[in-house]
Amino acid sequence: MSEGVITALVGRGFDGMIARVTSEDFFIPLGDAARRVLLSEAAIEKAAMELARS
Repeated sequence: MSEGVITALVGRGFDGMIARVTSEDFFIPLGDAARRVLLSEAAIEKAAMELARS
């Protein structure tokens, strides 16, 4: 989904900072094991803070 959002922003002239944070490209298991491959809130927050500092 992020590729479409970024493409739409750039296609409409957005020239600000953009970054993508993605989960691993992997089969998503069920239950608690999903936490091992999906993005955590901490990973998203870290990426946002790094982008804000840029």
